Amino acid sequence: MSALIDVSKLCSYIDKFKGVRQVVFGDLILDEYVWGSVERVSPEAPIVVVNVKSETLRLGGAANVANNMSKLGADVTICGVIGEDKIGSTCLDLLASEGIDPLGLVSDAERPTTKKTRVIASSQQIVRVDRESTDSISEEVMSKSLQEFSKVIKHSKGGVISDYGKGVVDNRLSPLLSSLKSTKEIGLNICPIVVDPKGYNYSKYIGATAIKPNKKEATEISGIRIKTKHDACEAANFIKSQGSYDVVMVTLGELGLILLEDNNKTTELDTIAQEVFDVTGAGDTVSAVFTLSLSVGASPEEAAILANCAAARVIREIGNATLEPDELKAVVEFWGKEF
Repeated sequence: MSALIDVSKLCSYIDKFKGVRQVVFGDLILDEYVWGSVERVSPEAPIVVVNVKSETLRLGGAANVANNMSKLGADVTICGVIGEDKIGSTCLDLLASEGIDPLGLVSDAERPTTKKTRVIASSQQIVRVDRESTDSISEEVMSKSLQEFSKVIKHSKGGVISDYGKGVVDNRLSPLLSSLKSTKEIGLNICPIVVDPKGYNYSKYIGATAIKPNKKEATEISGIRIKTKHDACEAANFIKSQGSYDVVMVTLGELGLILLEDNNKTTELDTIAQEVFDVTGAGDTVSAVFTLSLSVGASPEEAAILANCAAARVIREIGNATLEPDELKAVVEFWGKEF
């Protein structure tokens, strides 16, 4: 089925974002953008020479999810692991500047904070340089991290598991999620926990409320090559059966998204027509808005509509982007006029 737009109801949910408590658990990343222009080819090798004009630092990974939530008015605590290094200190400074509570973070002197550097010239990404470790986190550090997450979640209305495959999210998470689910501390109408997955191991997410793989991720885990929304529905059914999630949302890029709920209720949403500059971080925005919306009483379908509207806004900018409540309302109102 396709969704119908109730603009005033959707905007009322956006108003409720203010002050709602959220938790984000996952891989913290510092994103660096080096902006410049290309005017010549290097005489040393067949590569372009970028004349650097400016550099910017932005919160990435789980921190970008938290930043998206914070910009929309939520009170956010971030949980995970951070290195005792300059990159980690910069991340903490950026979190503080955005009003995001870092008290759920556990420091690890043996592990570097992940940093991704993107060199961009004439609106095109030339190269990306990653500094990271994907090794398993020690038992001691992981235990502390999960303890912090468990404490924070008891005072939250919703949360996101943001897995970027850097080692913070592993099989040690699932027993905690399952325990919280069994004691009804998390759940669709209590405290929804939404997973943004990575890789082939979905057993580590069991106990979560919802999961939102993209097209590539859903294809990898299900073995179903997704060319149509019907294919995506089959993949979503497979994923749902594996993890007993209440909701599975598969984002499909230019094809939009599909939402699978209990009783096999399926919703299909088309992409809102926009000029696309960059999809970097759009998945983080979708996770943030979808979770926030569920947290304030929106149905999964309504939450998906709001998340789809948010994605349409942030892909118009280069690099990680966020949006504020009035910007999200403007997209909802624009889309509503199309029906």
